[in-house]
Formats: sequence, C-alpha cells, structure tokens
Amino acid sequence: MKEDISVIRDSMAALLPIYREGRGNLTKIIKSDGSEVLLNKNIKGVIKRLARLYLVDLSSIVGEYGKILGRTNLIPIPLTQNLILVPLKTIAPLLPGDSAYGYFSFTAIKEIKGCQDKENKSKVILRNGIKVGIISTQETVLKQLKNAEIVDKHYRIKHGMWFVDQTPFMNKPNKLGEEVTRKDLASIHLKLDQILTYLSHRSN
Repeated sequence: MKEDISVIRDSMAALLPIYREGRGNLTKIIKSDGSEVLLNKNIKGVIKRLARLYLVDLSSIVGEYGKILGRTNLIPIPLTQNLILVPLKTIAPLLPGDSAYGYFSFTAIKEIKGCQDKENKSKVILRNGIKVGIISTQETVLKQLKNAEIVDKHYRIKHGMWFVDQTPFMNKPNKLGEEVTRKDLASIHLKLDQILTYLSHRSN
C-alpha cells in the first residue's frame, strides 16, 4: 500500500528501514492500526520530510536535546508532544552509509522484551500488537527509552504542558518506605518547573 507521508504522519507507530532488490533503500511505516505503508524513500529522507511538515528544525532540536542528554547521536526527536521518534537499531546495514536505525513513536511502544534469536537480542512490542526485532540488547533499548522520557519531560516543560506518563514499560518505584533517590528529586524539580511555567503562561 502506498500513501503520502503527509496523510499518515499522525498515525505512525514505527518507521523501519528496509532494502528491496532492484529498488534500494526504502521505508516501511507501521501505522497505529497495524496496517503498513511502503515509501520509495530512504528513512533519512522520510525523517527530513516529517520535520518539514511539522515545521521543525532537525539540527536545532538534535543539538538542544543532545546537550540535555549529554550525547551527540541517536537523539530522540520530538516532532510534537505526541510524536517523539526514538531511534533503535533494527537492521545491519548492507553498505557504508545505509541506515541501520528504525524510529519508533514513543507513545506507540507497549513493552520491551529480550530475545535470543539469530539476528535480534530484543524486541519492541507496539500497542497494536506488532513485534519488531531489535539488534541491540534489552538493556540498551531501555536506556534509549529513558532518554526519550527525559526528552518528553523537557519538551513539555518548554511548551507549558502537563506531564503524561508515556512509559508503562518502565519500572517506577513508588512504594511507601522506599529511599528517595536523585532521580526522584530530579523528577520533583521538573514538575515544579512545569507548574511555574504553567502559572507564568496563565498570568500573561
């Protein structure tokens, strides 16, 4: 099935790089309803096209959130508050320069599981039930999703939005009697910043 990216951009669950003999590098899009769309464009081109559609400066947001995360590559890309694209390694590139990373909508991910098949070490289970093999380990994937959670929180603070728990697959300590950690304090600090930002917007 073929569709224009501008039509399906709000229903994307995952974008996956694939190679087809005689056609080269293409992009398979898994939609939130489980249907699939094949685009005759490599995944880097699709990401750039999405950024233009959402009026997002890719280099600017990658630089901004890269500083927050303390890294320079594989930065989760916030296109909107409901579409943060998380890069995860899905294939081994055939040639130098080929993309090995698919991009998953943060809110479309239901669960991460480890696996021990020949090609993959973990798998992403989407909310629509589709499973996608990942070359990286489960631990590596969870770290990347934690980065996406940080990006999500900073994005919402920046734009004056309330936090929404996007990470049911994360184990979050919340039982009485547990030790308060630096992460807990950081979370409280972020929420206070968000409240102040919200009140500031209300007063303007």
